[in-house]
This record gives sequence, C-alpha cells and structure tokens, in this order.
Amino acid sequence: MWGYHGGELLEPNCKVTQLSSLNYLYQSAGLLDAAGLFNVDLSGTSTAVAPNQPPNENALQESNGVSTVNTAYRLRWYVPRTALAVLGLDFNTITPASRHCDGTPLGDPLNPPAGHYGGNPDNLVRVDGQGVQGNPLAGNPVDWDYDRVLDVNAFIPNSPTSYWPPNPTTPHWPDINFNGVISEGLSNFTPKSDWTHIGDYNPITNPGGHQGLRQIGSRRSLYGLSVGTKAVDLLLEGEAASGEHDSLTPQILGEAASGEAASGEAASGEAASGEAASGEAGSGEAASGEAASGEAASGAKNEINERMALAVGNAPYGLTATGTNKGVVLNWFTPPVGITVQYIVHRLAVTATGTTDPTTFPTITGTAGTPPVTTFTDGSAKTSLSYFYYVIAGLRTGDSLTIKYSNPSNLFLLLKK
Repeated sequence: MWGYHGGELLEPNCKVTQLSSLNYLYQSAGLLDAAGLFNVDLSGTSTAVAPNQPPNENALQESNGVSTVNTAYRLRWYVPRTALAVLGLDFNTITPASRHCDGTPLGDPLNPPAGHYGGNPDNLVRVDGQGVQGNPLAGNPVDWDYDRVLDVNAFIPNSPTSYWPPNPTTPHWPDINFNGVISEGLSNFTPKSDWTHIGDYNPITNPGGHQGLRQIGSRRSLYGLSVGTKAVDLLLEGEAASGEHDSLTPQILGEAASGEAASGEAASGEAASGEAASGEAGSGEAASGEAASGEAASGAKNEINERMALAVGNAPYGLTATGTNKGVVLNWFTPPVGITVQYIVHRLAVTATGTTDPTTFPTITGTAGTPPVTTFTDGSAKTSLSYFYYVIAGLRTGDSLTIKYSNPSNLFLLLKK
C-alpha cells in the first residue's frame, strides 16, 4: 500500500487528527463511530474527512476543538488518569500507559533525550472523546482535560514536576498524543490524506510514482513488493502501449541467471539474506522498506503487536444500553487485543447539576477456558432517571497472570422510562 502512520513521509505518528487505521492511536483499538463500533478506514475517504482545525499543545482551547464540522470518528487522546475521577471511578485502578503511543519505550526520567521527557510522570491514559450530548462526533468543543466542563480560556501549563526538563520548576503542557515531546504546535497535528499519498505513489495513476497499492501481501519483500511477487508478474519495458514499466527487472531481482530455485528466493532470497539469515533488520524491511524510506526516521520504531497494544490502552467498545421491564440491558464488545478475564460495569446518575451516585457493580468473571460474558442487566435502575454507563476490562497478555485494567469504554447515556 505504501502508506505511512502519519499520512506522509516524515509526518509524525499518533496525530489526534489523523483518523486512519495506519495511525497507531487508532490502530489496535479501531476507529470508533458514533455508536462506538470498531472501524477500519483510511483518511481522505468520503467518510473520513480530515478535521480542519488542528490543535496546538502549547495553547489548547476546548471551544476551538479540531473541526468546524463533525469528525468522521470519535477522537482519541491521552489525559492524566486523575481526570477519570469525573466518572466516579477510583482512577488508581486504571493502568497508565507503559509505552508511548507510537510504541517507543518511556525512557529514563532523569536522563531524557533532548526536547523530550522521560517516563510517564502524569500517569497518562488513553480516552475516547464523547463529543457533546447527543453528538459524539462533534468537532468542537473538545473536552481535552476530560472534566466534562467547557473551559473558555486556553489551557495553562500543568503544575511543574521534577520529571520535566530542562528545569525542575519548568511548567509543562499536556501531551495529548503521548509521544514524550514537551510541546508541539499545529504542524505536528495537521492531518494528511492517506489516499492522496497512496495515489501519488502509484505509477499507474501517477507516472514516475513508486509502489502505491502494490503491497497487498502480509509483508514486503526485499524490493518493496508483496511476498511471492516475481519479475514475470511485473509490467516490463515494451509490454504496454503507454510505455509504462517497472524498473525492477529479472536481472535486478536475481531470477534470470539461474532461476528462482537455484539462486532466487530459495538460495539467496528470503532464506539466505531475508528473514532466516539476518531477519528484517538485516536486508528486509530495514534495508529497503520502512527504514530506508523514512518511516523509522519519522517515529515508527516498532510495528504494533499485542504487548504494545496493551501497553498503550485497549478498552471494550460498542457499549449499548436498552431499557426493558427487567431493567437496563447492557451489551458491549470485548477489547480487540489481549486476554479478557474480567469486566467491571459502572453507572452514574445524571441530574440537572451534573452526575452523582456512582455505582460499581460486581465484577463479571469467566471460568477456566471461558471468557466473561459481554452483557449485564442493571435491575436497580429507577424509572424517569438518566444514567451514564461504561465498562472497564481486566486483561492479561501471553502467559502473564498479572491483570491490567483498561481505560473506559465509550459512555452510553440512557433515560430509564
């Protein structure tokens, strides 16, 4: 496909406004629509119109939001976990992110790289935006500090802590994309169109382009093509009326001299100098793929995997609530990554002055070999009252017995009739 995590070459990963499945911020947990359902999409489509007012970490203003129109999907960003107290939740139960959004290690708080800070001093967690009442896709305002109050003035720096360089008394700005950078301006949050970039890289639609839309396998070969693609599969010089052809010839690929079996893929291709001999870093992707074309330089150090997805946040999604004569029936989807062993359902009563009466229901657990159910009936809900519901998951990864608790699912507001 030849797409990039930031939309274009050298664009940063994890932009709040880059509504794309290539963006790590929206990859493992999906792009959530108005119903809170998981979607896979690229930016620049008719359904994924880019926000037109990028935020600025140095002057976050909730009333400006990110767009004058609705966003294609719910926004996602990071807040200190103390902000989750607004949900009536003991925020200490939520596990802070243990890696940056792009998967890079948190680093040493006492010796951070220039222009960065180390560790996670604010215990940042990932949250999904709720928009405004009745419209979870509202482009403005955006409740950046997650306190359910519209702040009229631009944010001031957070209280100083000893973790933030270059001086222990220096205030710091919110790190909404949690990349460990002290402060970022508009240019670091300007969205790009995946499809425009991929089209520019397609030599059929853009003569002189590269390999856009040709990477359709599970990974790239040494030459940036899908695994299994051979010279005979390419359009060579003289084979098209327009003269368009691929620059990768059989000679370059090493297939012409003695064939694939003798000295091609088996002898000196993937097995000899690819995956088996020296791995991706030796002569595969790092040599002519992502690292060579700038992806590594622009912030994508690691491909996302299960442990990384759990490290940056992985919540239940698609929560719905339906009033019945037996109570309020809740249903949701299991987190996309990890082994879910528990669910905890939370409820808040909504009044004219705010939320009250936080209720935590008994933990839902599974049995050996059986995951916990993704449904719950609240038989204590009173009629003519409105309630917020959300769900938190307890997750394990691999063979670990340690349970880490996710960030909250989407909130669902219901009037019990």
